[in-house]
Amino acid sequence: MNTLIRKRRIMLNAATDNGNELVATVLDNLSLVKSTRNRVQSVFNFAIPNPWRADFV
Repeated sequence: MNTLIRKRRIMLNAATDNGNELVATVLDNLSLVKSTRNRVQSVFNFAIPNPWRADFV
């Protein structure tokens, strides 16, 4: 979780250095959405094993 926050902060800083606050906000929101989606996905993957997925073969 800490690395995720750090990564987002680095992305934010990189974008704001270019004077692009909008890009920074979009990047930040995108990474937040992506991490939330991944977390939800992993919960479902754990709860419902999918026989077609490679790691169950």
